[in-house]
Formats: sequence, C-alpha cells, structure tokens
Amino acid sequence: MMMVSAMLATAAMTLMLATAARAEPILYAPSASVEIEYTTLFRDEAFAVTAALEWSELDAEYAQGDALYWRLFVDGQEYSTGSEALNESRILPDSIDMGDVTVDHTGLVTVSADLSLDSTFADADVTTSGDASAQAINAGASIVPLIVVLFVAVTLQKVEIALVLGIFVGACMVAGELRQGFIDTFQTYLLEAVADSSHQFVILFSLFLSGLVAMMQRTGGMDGLSATIVKFARNARWAQVIAMASGILIFFDDYTNTLVIGNTMRPILDNFVSREKTAWITDATSAPIASISPISSWVGFEVSLIQTELDRITESNGGTSPEGLPSSAYAIFLETIAYRYYPIYLIVFQLSLALMQRDFGPMLVAERKVFISGRTDGGEGAFDGAAGLTNDIQPKKGVPRYAYNMLLPIAVLVLLVFWVLVTTGRSASDADADFLTVIQNSDSYSALLIGTVGAAVCAMVLYMLQFVKNGHLAIPTPRGLWELVRPCKSKKETTTSSSSSSSKGPEATEQAVDDKVAAGKTLSEEDTRGAASSNGAESADGDATMNDDIARPLLSPVESFEYFLMGLTTLFPAVIVLVLAWTMGSIMTTVGCDRLFSRAITSGLNVDYLPTITFIISAFMAIATGSSWSVMTIVFPLVTQPAWIASDGDLNIFYGTIAAVLAGSVLGDHCSPISDTTVLSCLASRCDLQRHVRTQAPYALTVGVVSIIVGTIPVGVGSYSTGAAMGVGIVVTIVLCFIMSAPTRGASGRLDPFLELYLLITKDAKLRELKEATRRAASEDQSTSAGSDAHLYEGNDEVEDADADASASSNSNNDGNKAIASV
Repeated sequence: MMMVSAMLATAAMTLMLATAARAEPILYAPSASVEIEYTTLFRDEAFAVTAALEWSELDAEYAQGDALYWRLFVDGQEYSTGSEALNESRILPDSIDMGDVTVDHTGLVTVSADLSLDSTFADADVTTSGDASAQAINAGASIVPLIVVLFVAVTLQKVEIALVLGIFVGACMVAGELRQGFIDTFQTYLLEAVADSSHQFVILFSLFLSGLVAMMQRTGGMDGLSATIVKFARNARWAQVIAMASGILIFFDDYTNTLVIGNTMRPILDNFVSREKTAWITDATSAPIASISPISSWVGFEVSLIQTELDRITESNGGTSPEGLPSSAYAIFLETIAYRYYPIYLIVFQLSLALMQRDFGPMLVAERKVFISGRTDGGEGAFDGAAGLTNDIQPKKGVPRYAYNMLLPIAVLVLLVFWVLVTTGRSASDADADFLTVIQNSDSYSALLIGTVGAAVCAMVLYMLQFVKNGHLAIPTPRGLWELVRPCKSKKETTTSSSSSSSKGPEATEQAVDDKVAAGKTLSEEDTRGAASSNGAESADGDATMNDDIARPLLSPVESFEYFLMGLTTLFPAVIVLVLAWTMGSIMTTVGCDRLFSRAITSGLNVDYLPTITFIISAFMAIATGSSWSVMTIVFPLVTQPAWIASDGDLNIFYGTIAAVLAGSVLGDHCSPISDTTVLSCLASRCDLQRHVRTQAPYALTVGVVSIIVGTIPVGVGSYSTGAAMGVGIVVTIVLCFIMSAPTRGASGRLDPFLELYLLITKDAKLRELKEATRRAASEDQSTSAGSDAHLYEGNDEVEDADADASASSNSNNDGNKAIASV
C-alpha cells in the first residue's frame, strides 16, 4: 500500500511539473529506500537492487543538475555508481534500477545506496540514503528445511513436530539468528499462512464439510449408503473400483473431489482396505483428474499461464504470432493432454492394482496388517489425532438407515458448487463467453464454501422434517413436534441417564439390528421395524431412541447444530497439519528452493530432453514447496519461450514441455508431505499423513519413472509419437503392476520382489512374521485366523472381541474380507 501511495503521489507531482514546464529549477528532493530482489541470497548468484523513490518539496529552489546520481555500497564497500537523467519536462522517477550485485561469501549482506541531485553528494538537502540487508547462503542449503522435515518425520514418527522444526530452521536461515528465527516462525510465517484468504476458504469449507459428515453419521445416512453399496461392492476389488469411479465423476475441482470422496467412501472402504489405501484412492483421483479435465477449476489457471507465455513469444517476434504457433491458449491446453503421461498412467495403474488385488511396498504391508487383524477401522493408518471425539457420532439406536440421508446432502453440495462456479464465472466473463470460458473464470473457493454451507443447511432441514417411530418414518404428533425445540441434555444428565438405563439392557430385536449393522449387513424393512423398545429407553449419549411410540424428528435443530459442531472438532488436528504444511511451503520459497531448481532447468541442456528435465524439476519443486500451482507459476516463464525458440517451432517439444510442467507438478504434489492436496486427502480419509506419504510415494514414483522412460524421453527425441507413447505406456503400466506386486491376500504369503529382497538381506523378524501370518490367515477359516493372528500386530482387545462377535454372526467370508463393522 505504501508503494502504491508513493506512486500516486509521484504521478501527481509529475503532472504538476509537466504542466509547469516553465520552472527550470528542481523543486523537490528525493527520499529513497533500497530493495533487494530476494529475501534470501545465493552466494555467487546475481540479484537485482532497486531504489524506491519518494519526492518531498524543498524549502528553496535547487537550480542545479539535470540528473539523479547514485552510488551503491555492499557491506560498506563501494560497488557501483550511475545516474538517471531527468528529462526536459522534469518527470521524476519513482524507482532507480541499480543493476545486479553478486556476493562471494555467506552470512549477512548489507546493501546501501546514496542518491543525490548533486553529483558530488555534498548537498545534504538533495541527498538521501537507504539500505537493506539479507542473509546469503550456498544454493544447496536451500533444501535443508525440507531435509529436516523428512528426517524428523521418519525418526520421531510425528509430522507435526517435523513441520514445526522445518519451519523454524528455515526461519533461522532467513533471519540469521535463533532468537529472530523463533519469533518469525510464529509471528510472521505462521500468521501469514493463516491470514491468506485462499487458505481461510480451504479451512472453512473443510470444517463445514466435516460438520455435514457428522450429521450424516448421526442420522444413519452413512450406514444406509454403506449397506446399499455393499450390495455391489461385496469385496475389496469392487469397493475400490466404485470409489475410483466416484472420484472420476467429480472431475471439476480437486478439493471438492478430495473432500467428498474421502468422507463418503471412507466408511465403505474401511470394511475392505486399510486407511492408507483409502487415502491413496482419494488423492490419486483428485488432482490428476482435475488437471486433465477440459472443464475444471484448474483449466482457467493453466490456460492463463499458457496465454501469458503466448503473449511473450508474440512480443519477442515483433508483435506478430510466429508461423505454426497456435493462437488459442485453450487449444494448446487441449493438445497437451495427450502429452501428460503421469496422470493418465496413474489412473491405469490405480485401476490395475485394484482389479488384480495386488500391492507392493509399504502399501502391501499396510493392507496385510488389516487383513490379518480383521480391523475395519482403517488399521494402523487411521489418524488418531481426534481420538475420543468421533466416538459419540454414531446413529441413534433404532434409527432407520436410509441412504438418501447422505445422498441428498451430497447431491445438494455438488449442485451448489457447480451452480456457484457457473454464476461467478459468468460475472467475470463477457456476455457472449462460451461455457468453457465461464468455468475457467469461476471462483472455486467461493463455490466450495457456499456449497458446503448450503448443503449443511439443507441437511438440517431434511433431518428436521423426518419423523421416526418404531424404526420407520411416521406422521408427527404434537409431542413429536415438541422434540423440535426440546433442548439437548447436559453432559451430566447424559451420564446419569446412560448409567441408569444400562442395567436394563436393550431388547433382543434392537440388539439384532445393531449386530447386523456392525457386521456390514443390509437391514430389511422387518429388521428396522422390529427394533422397537416399548419402554422408550434412551441411548447411551442421552438422546431418546427411535424405538418408542413417539414420532420423533430424526434430528432436531438443536441436535443438528450440536453434531455439526462436534464434526468440526474432529477436524482441528488435521487443520493444524494443513496450516503447518502451507507455512512450510512458504518457507521453502523464501529460502530460495524454487531458484535452485529453476537454475537447473535453464542450464543449457539439449532441447530434446527439455520435456524430461522440466518434468523432473517440476516434480522436485512441488515436493519442496508443496504447491503445484506455485510451481506452474514459476516454471512456465522459464521454459515455455525457450522451448519454442530452441526447438525452432517444433510443436512436439513445445507441447511436451508445457505438459511436463503440468504433469510434473502433480507428481510432486503426490510425493510431498506438505502438499495441500496430500494433507486434504488425509484429512478427508482420516489417514495419518506420514503413513499416507510413505505408502503413496512408491506408487507415484513408479508411474513417474514409467512416464519418463516410455513417454517424455522417446517422444522428445522423436522415437515415436505421443499416441504411441500413450498406448505403450498403458501396457507397460499394467505389466509392471503384475511384476512388481504380490497378491494382497495370497495363500502363499509371498511378498513383492522388493520386500522379498529386503527380507533376504535384513532377515527382518516382523516382516517374516507378517508373511507367515498372511499365509495362515488366507488358508484358515475366518474365526480361526481372527483369533490366532489379530494379536500379532494390534494387541487390541476391543478389536478381538468385535472380531469374534462378527465371526459368530456370519458364516461366510467374502473373498477373505475381515469386515467387522461399518462406520
């Protein structure tokens, strides 16, 4: 704001001086502040120095000089001198470019400048000085904060501590001292991350969606949807395929995709797979789908970057578009889809593993632990940061499990998001703009926020208007209408009611219904109606059950709001991780990690390998900064115009380089522990962040390597076309899925080749025990395997008891599924 005000003031004074051209003497004196191009400097790398100027009126006329003179000092030593001519109309400059400076040492660097209308700098009235300082480091040191995060996360198994320490190390590098670094960690960088308006949007709609999910849990909507989908997804294979298909359907925004799919499919997938696998499915169908979709919230951003580079190429060509260069940025975007091997191969890779029921690496270990233990709570990968907060969000006893109580709010959410996207896009577009342009110009943050709030309000109304009696819908009575305004019981009353009613015990029919729900079975109409308790008992959380003769609202307004807030509290630990990840990304940019990778891209490589190098560097930058969009913003200006010029207009290289930026940044997003989409995937699927990154990274890196070997390199050197690369890559991806993996629930217990080699070298006892336990669990009866193997990795008595109950209530085991309970 100060700079803007200064520029406005300068413009006003310029107008006065231009009007009063009769005045030969100078009437104003300069006041300067020195600005350094970067917050952190690299040793032996040039950085620009400018002086921002403000002009104040002199007490007396200064009749000398027709130029502004300056001299630049670095650490007290004169570095350069120069002058800026003042033209005949006396237009005063608002900044002076003092050229580039290079330092040959690390540590604090102080840059100062003197500016004067007097060439001798002797007249104090028309002379000003300014200075600025920054820390200089070796370029390689810019990745130290990221190394600290990775090392501490692996060592302490706590990503929150790792992120805080990484931020602190980066802040100390920028400040040059521990005390100021500690202060800046919280007072500057953390606050800036929270104060960012886009971050606030993400936090709010994530919290509101979590509150909506809590209401859907309380009304039995999630259980109803689970029971419905289980009819089609009776095993892990089809549960994963359905989840992937659902993710592909929500193609228009990665955040919406992540939050909706993670929250809705989690209770279903928990019956079949580990929480790590749920997070992988959620993450792998979000950004990859949105980034290649012709209509999505990504398109507008990507097309705007491409258009900027097209304008630069045209300007460098004398203002005319070079022959062969497409004039439409959107047309170029569509052309690059065929060159984005990573997201397309990743979808094929994910689907192949699901259909083959195979895994490898840490994901195989996570899946087998869940299979052996029989856990249906996500296993060890379940995020326990909100432990104790979610236990109360369970359906009321006797409430009918209707899937529409979840499907309708989700449908409202999706429709509202899409409606706001179109509305905001139209307001930001010309009247005759086509639909694609409208979507490109839309405000996705507002759409998500309004969508979640609107869906939550609609859900409250839906639940309030449904009255339940004896386990099914009924017409409300005056007493039932009173329930709409009946205040909820206090915690003290809840405890008393719970303890007094516990001695009576539930009726057999009610218990049978709960047992069926716990076993993941579908409830019949007879079950829901028969689960009535004539004594009108209250549930353990103090709310009246749906099992008496009073037609009660499914959720009263007070109850809806109570459970909405309870849903918010379950998300607070994940929000903390999200804020820390944003802060870490900001620190990585501040210490210059982006410049380190940018220098590697522009180091004069063979143009045929430019798509490959761009893909690799973009991935590493996204890992380091945690933001694919930031990487696109940084890398596009570095490679697009050079790719066109160096390739002499070869569209194969041009399209491949642009696609490499877009695809490489998505790969880095998938491997980065500080990426917003990675953290949101964990948030939505309730998966531990470190376990998600550890299990997903091998999959993402495998597809990334295939993309390079089969895609960017041969297409770049002209070995074959991108269409051939797409076909060959899909085949190679499917074959690798089989060769590199092992059956998740194989009777032999065999591990994948990499784990077998690791076991052969290290003789790891736990891994060998896991292998043997898998073999026994796959060959023995469900009850035998659950009783003998569950304790090997869990030691959880409650899980063992629940497993025994589930085994007693069912005689079969669908494809080795150890489902104990739905959410």
